[in-house]
Amino acid sequence: MKRIIFSALLIPALIGMTSCGFITQSRSITETVTENTPTETAQETVESAPQTEQPLVVIAYLKVKPEDRQTFLDVATRTAQATNEKEPGANTYIFYEDQNTPNLFFFFEEWQDQASFEAHLEQPHTQELTEQYAEILAEPADVKIYTIQGVETIQVP
Repeated sequence: MKRIIFSALLIPALIGMTSCGFITQSRSITETVTENTPTETAQETVESAPQTEQPLVVIAYLKVKPEDRQTFLDVATRTAQATNEKEPGANTYIFYEDQNTPNLFFFFEEWQDQASFEAHLEQPHTQELTEQYAEILAEPADVKIYTIQGVETIQVP
């Protein structure tokens, strides 16, 4: 497993993306990578992820068909708004578009725990988005779930 330390506010700058979504709050966390295959669904990813009462992070890349771009933006924006307003377990839910690759979107989600994320997948606003994936995505979504395995203290000059 690979250990990664990052801050939610730095990710868009590091990967060259423009904000499309919403931030509720952010914090630095240490994560361990859990990868899924591109053909897995979001629910299969959740079922294969380690069960935890600790916070988790979901990062997804979605390549949208050019002709479905506006439909995607409309639905994804509604999903982000509803998630941030109605789901107390969503610490951060935001998406960006890659500045160098048109129609490639990056979702960054921080969840209070596994149960909060699973409840999110059952919400009507989430299902409205995920049910359209087969029609609007140019390729299977690339989704990764990061779980906290420990905390390190580092010295910063």
